Amino acid sequence: MFTRRVLLVLVSTLIAIALALAGCGSGQETTDLSAEKAREVLDDSNRKMGELESLEAYGVYDLEAQGSQGEDLDFEFEVAMDVSPGNPEVHMTINSADKTTDVYMKDGYTYLEVPDEGWVKTETEASDADGFSPPTPTRILEFSENARNLRMVSEDRDHYRLAFDVGEEFIEQQIKASFGVGGSVAGSEEVLQEIIDKTEMTAVFRISKATRYIENADFTMKIGNMPMVGDVSLSIKMEFSRFNEPVDISLPPEALEATEIKPTPKPPPTIPGIPGLE
Repeated sequence: MFTRRVLLVLVSTLIAIALALAGCGSGQETTDLSAEKAREVLDDSNRKMGELESLEAYGVYDLEAQGSQGEDLDFEFEVAMDVSPGNPEVHMTINSADKTTDVYMKDGYTYLEVPDEGWVKTETEASDADGFSPPTPTRILEFSENARNLRMVSEDRDHYRLAFDVGEEFIEQQIKASFGVGGSVAGSEEVLQEIIDKTEMTAVFRISKATRYIENADFTMKIGNMPMVGDVSLSIKMEFSRFNEPVDISLPPEALEATEIKPTPKPPPTIPGIPGLE
């Protein structure tokens, strides 16, 4: 079903966006901190994050959907990243219920283990279209450049807390890229545009004053009255750590014999072992 496919693309797109960043914290709400100060802090943080060569992240994902074909999804993920210029490497572990799925990005390929098929690989550029693009400095800057209504929520001795809305243009670009130009289902472009028009996404960052690194993130996305699903809400809470500490991204021996899969017309993006995403 097309609407289920859109839902899964939104899931994987939100994961990809969240992996590029971090930041949500506590503190007293204030009203006299300027948007200019928030922009200065965010730009400085972008520069520092862009200089990183490695980091790790932990996240909790939650999706709730109304309607007869809606879905509720909850899972956790951990990511280790070597984002050295030229050849980013990533290892993401996704945990849901009693299932664990590992995804690797290394040497230009994305690797994952598919039930009943074994390990498969595809060129990372192709897998980017399904939402699993690595959080390179380029994507960090790309995301923040689309910030709208940027504001400083609070400030304490050690941290800034910023919030902003994600521009519709960026959301539209990411979702349509996941489907290809015009989509592949009759009438899909109109349905897709309707969903984009109803989508709202907000990010909150907690940024260290000492390092300017984004340490925590809280992402929320809401879609009102999605066809066949109803109201949809998604959230990701993340913590980033181990900045510039050594990271070893090594493929398991079985993955070295992975079968290469060539890109095909856009299927629904999947994450094996995750209910509703397999």
